[in-house]
Amino acid sequence: MATSTEPQDVSSEKLLEELSEPLELGSIDWMIRNLPPAQPSSIRRVPLDSSLGTLEVFPAELLFLILDFLDFKSLSRLSRVSLKAKGMVESLPVNRKMMQHAPTVLTALGRTQLLSHHPAALIHKTLKSEKCTSCCIYFGGFLLLPTFERVCSNCLEENVSLRVTTATSIKECFHLTEKQLRTIPVMRSIPAIYGYSSRKRTYRLVSVKHAKKLAIEVHGSIENLAALMPTTRPPNMGMKKFLAFKQFHDEPMEAPSQDLSRLPEKADRQRDDFAGMASIPFPYLKGQAEP
Repeated sequence: MATSTEPQDVSSEKLLEELSEPLELGSIDWMIRNLPPAQPSSIRRVPLDSSLGTLEVFPAELLFLILDFLDFKSLSRLSRVSLKAKGMVESLPVNRKMMQHAPTVLTALGRTQLLSHHPAALIHKTLKSEKCTSCCIYFGGFLLLPTFERVCSNCLEENVSLRVTTATSIKECFHLTEKQLRTIPVMRSIPAIYGYSSRKRTYRLVSVKHAKKLAIEVHGSIENLAALMPTTRPPNMGMKKFLAFKQFHDEPMEAPSQDLSRLPEKADRQRDDFAGMASIPFPYLKGQAEP
C-alpha cells in the first residue's frame, strides 16, 4: 500500500498546545492577537475569456516559480488582473497554506504595512521551518514580522537584535537618514493592549537587526559604526537612551545558537519598550521541516 507524502498540516492552536513550552503560551498575551483572518476574494464570475496576458507564454510550473518571488501585496494585485490570474494565485501552495493555517498573520502583515516586504518563497520556507532562528534549539512558536523569522519566547526576551524600536531612535542611534531607512522594512504598530500596557498610539518601528546591518553598509564597516557611539553619555542625552543605544551597538549580529536565558544577566540591561508589538504566534507544516 502506498504511503502518502503529503505534509501534515498543523493548526496554530493545536501546534502551540503540542509543541510550545508553557512560557511561550503565556507570552501570547504580550503579542499581536485577536486579529480577524484574511479573507479570499469573493469574486466568482465565470468569464467568457480570461487571460494572464503576456504570462500566458509560460507553463504553469514556471509561473509558480515566478510567483514565489512576489510578495503577498503583489500577488493580491495580480489576482485582480483577471479571473484566470486569481485562480493561479489562489492555487499557489504558499497562499493556500497561509489562508488555511495562518490567515491572521496575513492580516497582521497588512495592518503593519509589511505585506510588500517578504517574498512568498521566504514565507513558505518559514512556514515549513520549526526551530528558533536565534538559539537554534527551541521550537520557534512565534514570528517576528519585520524580519519574518521564527523565534522562541526566550530569545524574544533575551536577544536584543530581535527587538524593534522607533524609526526616530534608530536613525539617531545608527546615524541614518530617513531616505536610507526607507530601504528596510518600517512597520506600523497595531494599537492594542500588550500584556498590561494599552498602546493606543501607532508607532513607526524598525528591526534593530535590519537597522544595524544597514548602518554597517552605510558607514563602511562595523568598526566605523562603533566609532560613532560615544563611550560616555553626552550631556544632551538621557541615561536610559544612552544605555539603550549602547545595547543596540554592542549586540552581535550573528545568531547566538544557544539558550540565552542560561547566561549571566548583562549589567545595565534596558527594558524592551516595544516587547511583543512586532511578533505573533505562527504555526508550521509538521513533517516538512527545512533541512
